Amino acid sequence: MRFVEVTRWVKISSNAVEFKKRIPQQKIYKLGVGKYNLCLTRYDDKIYAFENRCPHQLMELTKGVCSDDRKVICPWHRFAFDLENGKGGDLGGIETTAGRTV
Repeated sequence: MRFVEVTRWVKISSNAVEFKKRIPQQKIYKLGVGKYNLCLTRYDDKIYAFENRCPHQLMELTKGVCSDDRKVICPWHRFAFDLENGKGGDLGGIETTAGRTV
């Protein structure tokens, strides 16, 4: 049996200017891609996509906030997850992917 990793690109906007208007700095948006429920945020010149659930109580992270120190904060117990690597202390972490606006 052979497994193949498939990458699916989802166009969010036509250009960086439009994207920055649609996704303001540090605001978290819900993004459904197929069967996946993701979050999307912009911090400085990077965009971040991450799973939309805290591993602790499975709360939606779109209801949380993106802090000034590049972390997404769960709305339930205020657990913080690093946007760059998804690490979140004793809870393990969340899946996250960083990209650049182009």
